[in-house]
Amino acid sequence: MSSWGDELAEMRAAWAKRPRLPPPEWFPTPPTWAAADPVFNGTHAAELWTKGDVDWGWVLMANNAAWEAGTVIAPGAVLFSDDVVLRQNPFRMSEVAERVWAMRKAPPTRVGLRAFKAWALDDNAPNPAQRVPHAFTEGRVVWVGGVLMQRDSLVDRRLQHSLIPIVRAYSHELTTIALAPLLAWSEGLKARWAPDVAT
Repeated sequence: MSSWGDELAEMRAAWAKRPRLPPPEWFPTPPTWAAADPVFNGTHAAELWTKGDVDWGWVLMANNAAWEAGTVIAPGAVLFSDDVVLRQNPFRMSEVAERVWAMRKAPPTRVGLRAFKAWALDDNAPNPAQRVPHAFTEGRVVWVGGVLMQRDSLVDRRLQHSLIPIVRAYSHELTTIALAPLLAWSEGLKARWAPDVAT
């Protein structure tokens, strides 16, 4: 198993020891624009806590506020995958992210890909999660889904890197995700994320 696979196994073991009931911060008050969104308004939060599992995610995009210190809960979109190769080397998802992001400068000509662009690069982030077309993934199964960047789920309360652990769950044929809480983060990941504040 690769070091990234080892780290994922470590985080899943930590997640398996989580309290039975989620803490209050797992249910943040969503922004006004998210009140009607079942992914962003907390409808799936309890299920993610009880039935979800930890996986690697790669930030495709995030509101600028998420990269800055503060308390604003900002939307974002995260790539994730069941693919064994990508779980063992999650940095390869950056290649998928680059191909998807390139659509902003060079719009695809195929109708299906144009529809995916409009959905995946929505500034309010895509919901619920959908598969990324194979044209961007070299045939591997990769998903992209919207998340709220909860500050309590981030070391130093802000995004600093694109590789990030998520919690994912399936519900009525929908895949929903959230940022993994700090209790699931490995110590190595905390140290790499923000060396000055890691505990």
